Amino acid sequence: MSDTPVLDIPASDSYQAHRQRLLDAEQRLRDQREQVAELRRALPPGPVIDTDYVFREGDPDLNVESADSERDTRLPDLFAPDGTIRLSYAGSPYYGKDEYRGIDLLSPVWHLLDLLPTGRGDWMPSDGH
Repeated sequence: MSDTPVLDIPASDSYQAHRQRLLDAEQRLRDQREQVAELRRALPPGPVIDTDYVFREGDPDLNVESADSERDTRLPDLFAPDGTIRLSYAGSPYYGKDEYRGIDLLSPVWHLLDLLPTGRGDWMPSDGH
């Protein structure tokens, strides 16, 4: 038996049942995320990108303005030591009309807004300013 005290707060049967349904759904979601992560890890290497992207790069010292300090840098030089650039899978940001929940970088924002007592309401991301 643990010496840790258990916080016993009385709750209605309705609350307990709803909380149990929520817990069950959270566990199924966790299991599904694990299955998706396993599928991502098992994905074979993507197709090779044949286009030879070249960038004009200037002197790292931004005060130097000389054409002599410029050089061409190829994309594989930046990201692929073996010279092969491959397309990697990324989740689609769109699940349907006005559905943006697939944007990985916004997931923490969705989760935070979903935890608010009022939820996220009708908030949707926008590129407008």
